Amino acid sequence: MGRINEILEGWANYVKDEFHVLDPRIKDISRQRLERCDTCSLRDGKKCSPTRYGTHVSTGEITRGCGCPVAQKSMSLQSSCPLGKW
Repeated sequence: MGRINEILEGWANYVKDEFHVLDPRIKDISRQRLERCDTCSLRDGKKCSPTRYGTHVSTGEITRGCGCPVAQKSMSLQSSCPLGKW
């Protein structure tokens, strides 16, 4: 249920943001995360592309994108970047 909970949390917070009821702390964390995503080699439009590869910042391991929409994933405090950038 871990991954499902991350997805549900991200989408729930995304909807809350659309209605202007999202906790400002979560919105700030999401903004910071998205700034890191803006120049990421895994990003393909609005998605973290599962067909692109990059190097994890801590382990040096080559990994691929997760396929998630980055705006929603960035709003899930349980989620992390596949490259360890957040």
